[in-house]
Amino acid sequence: MPQLVWLVTGCSTGFGNEFVREILKRGDKVIATARKAESLEELKDLGAATLQLDVTASLSELEGKMKEAVGVYGRIDILLLNAGYVQLGTVEEIGDDLLKQFQTNTFGAINCLTAIMPHWRERQSGFLVVNSSYQSQWSSLPMSGAYSASKAALDRLVTTFAAEVSFVKTLTIHPGHFRTEVASPAKIDSFLSVPSKNYQPMKDFMTDFAKTIHGNQPGDTKKAVELTVDMVRGEGKAKGKQIPARIWLGSDAYKEVKAKCEEDLRVLEEWKLEIEGTDVSVNGSH
Repeated sequence: MPQLVWLVTGCSTGFGNEFVREILKRGDKVIATARKAESLEELKDLGAATLQLDVTASLSELEGKMKEAVGVYGRIDILLLNAGYVQLGTVEEIGDDLLKQFQTNTFGAINCLTAIMPHWRERQSGFLVVNSSYQSQWSSLPMSGAYSASKAALDRLVTTFAAEVSFVKTLTIHPGHFRTEVASPAKIDSFLSVPSKNYQPMKDFMTDFAKTIHGNQPGDTKKAVELTVDMVRGEGKAKGKQIPARIWLGSDAYKEVKAKCEEDLRVLEEWKLEIEGTDVSVNGSH
């Protein structure tokens, strides 16, 4: 397979960092980005090109960043939208943090896509890979509504984009709980340490849950990244297979998504006559 050029957002830690390492291992070129360029020094030493990029910047600034990125190797074959974070808080009390969550996870991601499209349109080719979450549509974990909603909105925008633009391939991955720093005390204490007027017992539960799950998540980030790169390159475990537009990663994601789909199918069948009975009557039917 010819050498590919990737641009990956959010590479300082977690999935993004692991993606860059795996991409380099496969012999591809990669431009690793993060809000703070100094956090990418280790990846730079491994052979990655690096670029400071904040996905919440203005569209005009992101357009400039994408032009700069294209100039590194002359093209970008794959844009991997990975940058994001988890904003915890109840729907009632989250306030302005809801908008901040969408600005990074949803609006920032789509603005990056918008900024690279002139390059892809000129080439009539591109591959968009999105790191979403199984929580986007199949889980309602208390206090994660903002995160789940931001990912659900991103998912719908990406699937609609895929229906609108035929020359760009898309792949969205939906990981379950993987062993990254997402549930580390450093990431969540600022959210959970603020007292809640109406939901303190729930906050206490979530604090204990985060402490319990951190470091004990069932998912292996390296294995998830290897499979994703296989799917993009059409090799390894993906060789000879039809690559879907979305896939779930992790045994917990498999179980929860399967259970939710089966429940939705059960409701559809149980209420089939009533659901179809809301159509306009034709020739006395319904």
